[in-house]
Amino acid sequence: MKGNNSKKGTIMIKYILTDLDGVIRKWNNRKLQKIEKEMSISKSNLLSVCFERQLLRRVITGEISDSTWRQIVDERYSRIHNNIDTREIIESWINSEYTIDYGVFELYREYYPDAKIVLLTNATSKLNSDLKGAKIYDMFDFIFNSSEMGTIKPDVQYYEKVKMKIGFKNDEVVYIDDSIVNINAANSFGLKSLLYENHLGLKEFLSNSMR
Repeated sequence: MKGNNSKKGTIMIKYILTDLDGVIRKWNNRKLQKIEKEMSISKSNLLSVCFERQLLRRVITGEISDSTWRQIVDERYSRIHNNIDTREIIESWINSEYTIDYGVFELYREYYPDAKIVLLTNATSKLNSDLKGAKIYDMFDFIFNSSEMGTIKPDVQYYEKVKMKIGFKNDEVVYIDDSIVNINAANSFGLKSLLYENHLGLKEFLSNSMR
């Protein structure tokens, strides 16, 4: 039976550990890509500069702030494409649109109405203001931001810190993420996990986790 989190013979799930981007928040970069295409920029596009591995790790571990990261990205991208005016491209990135999939929250509540919803995300120092701006900050009972923790998914220390802070037992949680690397790490840590793809798969996972 849906919503029954204490039925005899079922596992008591007390915490839903969920990723943010790709599960709840979906980014739309079509405008950015359209502008770059019109300017014939294919290699060294802005997102490749933003998510360059070492730079990204610095910002999501809290070594540098979100504003410093954006400044570095702006400077690097402008230097690479010094023959064009990159201001419009940078602005389109800063103002990138996104949608919030409230259906994911609804499914969490439908199957486990009493469970705490715990956000596990690799994010910058701007996370809390972003969540408040999207009006979803209060939908989480706990928020674990890698830039505040000093470690990132899929590092085992990340999951250890979350477990230590909450004090859960592994069979009391389910974990949802859209990254196979993070899912593999969570599985190795002993968490019942789902590689998120769509609502149908999430419904099946939540239903089966009740047994």
